[in-house]
Amino acid sequence: MTQFDGQNRATDATAIPIPKWGPRLARLYSEDVQRLEAIHADRLAPGAKTWEQAVELLFQSMVKAGPVKGTKLVKQAIDYLRGIESDARSHFMIVDQCASRTAFLMFATFRIGPHPDQRVKEQGLSIVLHILQCGRCAPSRATGIPVAYISKHAMARLYERGHDIIENIHAASAFAFAGVLGYIAHRSPKHVDGGLCLLFSDTLMVGSLHRFATTDVRGRAFDETFFDVRTVLAADAIGDSKWSLLEQGRAAASAVIEWLDSEDPPPEEELAERIPRLERREDCYPTAMTRRT
Repeated sequence: MTQFDGQNRATDATAIPIPKWGPRLARLYSEDVQRLEAIHADRLAPGAKTWEQAVELLFQSMVKAGPVKGTKLVKQAIDYLRGIESDARSHFMIVDQCASRTAFLMFATFRIGPHPDQRVKEQGLSIVLHILQCGRCAPSRATGIPVAYISKHAMARLYERGHDIIENIHAASAFAFAGVLGYIAHRSPKHVDGGLCLLFSDTLMVGSLHRFATTDVRGRAFDETFFDVRTVLAADAIGDSKWSLLEQGRAAASAVIEWLDSEDPPPEEELAERIPRLERREDCYPTAMTRRT
């Protein structure tokens, strides 16, 4: 696995004063994400405008083509996604494997829109998984599985702490780092409904492993969980009363870096188990909103 460009970029500890920057940043980055999504979706599957549409069209073509030609289609998609320049990405790869008659692709993409839990009424950045599998058995796909969410407030604080997320290469680095932690932890029973923090450079992303009930296309109920980032703190300004947040954040960062750097990383469950559990703050906005419903 390759580290994300800019992951350890030096930052200026001085806050960046931008008048009314919050709405401006949200608008600029939202436009960037949507523009890149439309470009890449269409190149993966001509006519697609979103990642979900691209995966669905690829799946339909894969089914019609059979295992041999279907595998070639998935390999072409893998090669395209891996070949996108760093400053033009709004995705990162999780797993990809190809043989003569079998192929598997899992990747994560960025999406501006509502909070994944519909009970929480706000907009932000979601990081979602997409899966394509081709083989002798019935091919399969899944789209839009949430693993992380960064609130607009957290995006604002990240920018104020010196990370120029108006530049796409820096934004992709920061958000993918959070997305990997979400992927590692999102099936961990140890952290469900608990606090979750991540140290990124000299900042601490603070949130929880949020859980909500949903249904699949067949109407079956199940729980989704994801890393819900609520704010970003300056790591060197954290006092003794919040030291446990920093301790967890360091352990989480270590797990993410090991996952990124290892050609054969440990299972996600093992990495998540190394991260100490924290209790979630009960006064945070998503908790308050979901408690009412």
